[in-house]
Amino acid sequence: MRKWDGGLTVTVSKPTKFTPGAYSIGHESGNQAAKWRIKVHNGTSEAFQGAMMSVYVKSGSDGGTCEQIFDGDLGAGIAGSVSPGSSGAADFAFDVPQGQLNKIDLEVRPDFDQVAKHWVGR
Repeated sequence: MRKWDGGLTVTVSKPTKFTPGAYSIGHESGNQAAKWRIKVHNGTSEAFQGAMMSVYVKSGSDGGTCEQIFDGDLGAGIAGSVSPGSSGAADFAFDVPQGQLNKIDLEVRPDFDQVAKHWVGR
């Protein structure tokens, strides 16, 4: 879990492998599709706008940018707003090249005014 000033917190699940559907966008054959459940808890006094949140993944020792995968509702993010004292969650997926699975850097920026925070691992 990471915290921002004002009371906003974000929790990111461990990544899970999955197989994108035939009509998904952003997946290249031979790469590993991985998804994370990202939960925002709004401890602030104002509604949090889910559409403002940005999520990025970089991989490998060179930090190559991974393509986000869109597959049905997967990748759409947190819809609408999250009321003060409430939570919202969504699944985000990215396409990671097989040779770069040794280091994954997931970055979440709640909105343009907030600094990004990172989760780094395998």
